[in-house]
Amino acid sequence: MNRNKLNFEPKCIATGVGSLPFRDAEEACLKILKLYPVAPYWPQLPKISFLENMNAQFSEHIPNEIVDYENEKIWIDTKKDYIENLDKFYIKYTSNKIDNFTISSERAKGFYKFIKLLSEKHYDINKPLNNINIKNIKNNIKYIKGQV
Repeated sequence: MNRNKLNFEPKCIATGVGSLPFRDAEEACLKILKLYPVAPYWPQLPKISFLENMNAQFSEHIPNEIVDYENEKIWIDTKKDYIENLDKFYIKYTSNKIDNFTISSERAKGFYKFIKLLSEKHYDINKPLNNINIKNIKNNIKYIKGQV
């Protein structure tokens, strides 16, 4: 046995990556809050819809976005009024109004459920919600990871 042991004290905080294979946003969020109470993250849920993937979430306000629901594809039409619409896009961007670029609930069910669970007041804070005490979670969270 080695008497010169290295005293290692990890100073890391566990978190996760965005996409999860859940079809239920609340189930995914509760699992995240239980497993990552200090640094939870909002889940992307591509099993619910192809619009939950990162590219779809963040292309929502790009000018001339075309969504093909049948083939689950998104692309940008660079022909029809593209320069004019791009100019309008940059005017919105430079206005620094964040509301111009919010992700819709259609494309981020995990995000909206995550925010709702963190902000709800109607739960009995003394009663665990699926073994998770919302009050304790709010008090323990130091970081929230998102995708940008």
